[in-house]
Amino acid sequence: MNFLELQEIKSKYQVEEIAKERKPLYAARNRFVRDFPRERIENLSIDEFIEGKGDTNTFCYGIERTLDGLGRIRGSFATKFGVYYSKDDGQYMFAKKFGETYRKAFNAIKIELLALIEAGATGNLDALVKNKISPMFKGKILATYFPERYLNVFDNEHLTHYLRVFDLDTETLVRQDPILKREALVRFKNEDPDMKSWDLDIFGKFLYQYFPPQKKKADSDDDDEFPTTDHYAFIDLNIDYDAESTPSKRKGMAPKTNYEREARKYRKYGDRGEKIVMRAEIDRLMKEFGLSEKQAMKKVSQVSRKSDSYGYDILSVNSDGSARYIEVKATTGKVGDVDFYYTENEYEKAKEYGRNYFIYIVYEIKSIEPKIWIIRNPFLSNTLEMRPVQYKVTVHTK
Repeated sequence: MNFLELQEIKSKYQVEEIAKERKPLYAARNRFVRDFPRERIENLSIDEFIEGKGDTNTFCYGIERTLDGLGRIRGSFATKFGVYYSKDDGQYMFAKKFGETYRKAFNAIKIELLALIEAGATGNLDALVKNKISPMFKGKILATYFPERYLNVFDNEHLTHYLRVFDLDTETLVRQDPILKREALVRFKNEDPDMKSWDLDIFGKFLYQYFPPQKKKADSDDDDEFPTTDHYAFIDLNIDYDAESTPSKRKGMAPKTNYEREARKYRKYGDRGEKIVMRAEIDRLMKEFGLSEKQAMKKVSQVSRKSDSYGYDILSVNSDGSARYIEVKATTGKVGDVDFYYTENEYEKAKEYGRNYFIYIVYEIKSIEPKIWIIRNPFLSNTLEMRPVQYKVTVHTK
């Protein structure tokens, strides 16, 4: 997610208005928690818990349906509750992982439910992950009882989608339990100067409003999905300063360009490239300085997330301890000749930082193993081919 793009989207989000609209949902949530405190859960009968007999005042009915506006878990099978009543079969059904009979299963579920609420109150992530309650049901319960602590996004595919949106989708994290994926998204929100003051429900609403998960059409040109990987490979190339430019030989009229879509696509390439370079720099510092991953992460900063005014994307450290200023350019193309765009600000910073300025070209950005070519400030030679391709036009009006 490009910094400026995120800033623009946040500026459109009417936080106070949305919070006001959702007050009735918050009131319903508070009533539910009052109706089902820990003391009552300990003594719940199976009919006060299950869904299926038509009672709208049960625990499961309230979590799934009454509070549907605070995060959807409807649509999946009733087995997610562990035990339920089947009208078709005229009997209680249950998940055998909880017991050999529906009564034993229900008693085991109550124990897990009480343990879940206790672990949720203390933030014991290990216990939350190990809890046997199904992931979506578990997530909805946590967000209901502790709305200030747990995010109300419950579908595992949706969580992975949002990790990708914000470039948090490391190979390790994507394979983790939904509990840990939600934690990563909450950390991202809390580290943002604007979003850190938002309630988690407001943040969840923001995610679904502006970044809704959707199935990708077969003929789509939108490159929203990338291989989930932390893998990359460094390559060595030499710049051919004597090569002559070969103009493209295109016959006929060029097709009309959808500039908005193209800009969006290249922003995604750039964001992905920066993420790969961040990983590569952390690995490099761990190897060169003998640092732990946590120590290396403190020495690398993705400044492009803060502002586009820096003139480079990543601030790192050279082997001699001096600052390393990195501009990242990404392409879907194979290793070889490459075109990229430079702003005036980027060019000025390249001249200012001299030999401490680097360009990292990331080839094959959509592949499982992108290739990184590190170029030490090529602008020092003044022999690169640079052509003006755009003009900034200002129209003054009265």
